[in-house]
Amino acid sequence: KLLQTISDNYYTRSLAGRSAWRTPFGELNATHLAAAQRVLRSLDWVLVLESRSTPLILERGLGLGDGVLPHERHTTKDTADFASSDVQYLSQLNRFDIELYDEAVRLNMLDLKSLEALKLHAPEAFAQVRGGGKGPRCCGYTCQGHLTSHPLGQQFACSLAPSLIDEWRSAKLVEAEYCSPPLPPLPLPPLAVPGG
Repeated sequence: KLLQTISDNYYTRSLAGRSAWRTPFGELNATHLAAAQRVLRSLDWVLVLESRSTPLILERGLGLGDGVLPHERHTTKDTADFASSDVQYLSQLNRFDIELYDEAVRLNMLDLKSLEALKLHAPEAFAQVRGGGKGPRCCGYTCQGHLTSHPLGQQFACSLAPSLIDEWRSAKLVEAEYCSPPLPPLPLPPLAVPGG
């Protein structure tokens, strides 16, 4: 039974909770995917380990030195040939995990773009997000939402970077309604305002 569970949308089941985990083989649906996506979107950072942006997010967002992962492992690349019908079957069966992965990649890119834009448009806020080099005060989607209502973060907010938001929309990195209206305030402690 465990083999069936881990071969049927393992990540969607893991993020969507107990009821999804207990759902019979092959019976997950779009409601389970939506629940898993909500959990994924609630995370401050989404790292896709094979992404080239991961070291940049580790460095710029989390303040981890040069961002290089210290325990890189080199494994042999043993592969097995699958019949195309098997690949098609597994792809269809795991379609929710494939969609969830695509969302993780999108969020990973958005985290990196947010850091780049914040550094460019609001360097003081970027320094505060990084905690003055001592690690982040907040990060990812959470920080971005918090900063849009923060005086320093308003330099980065959608109203002052419309071309960037349009670029994100056209690249489908953000939804069409992103920044209109601004994200609701999040329950985080306020960032300190220099001299305030």
